[in-house]
Amino acid sequence: MNGKVALVTGVARGQGHSHALHLAKEGADIIGIDRLTDEPTIHYPLATADDLNETRALIQKLGRTAILS
Repeated sequence: MNGKVALVTGVARGQGHSHALHLAKEGADIIGIDRLTDEPTIHYPLATADDLNETRALIQKLGRTAILS
């Protein structure tokens, strides 16, 4: 994965978080998105800005670029 860029959805937590970290460990830079605002039609809490920032920090700790929103 060296020199590749991976686009990951749901990057702030759960499977998206796990996949982003795995890809970063394999050498990919990560572009990731997640929805951080609660919606009245979704009956469980969504990811937070803290979750997103934690994912960003972990990817950067691996020496990879993390462009997350």
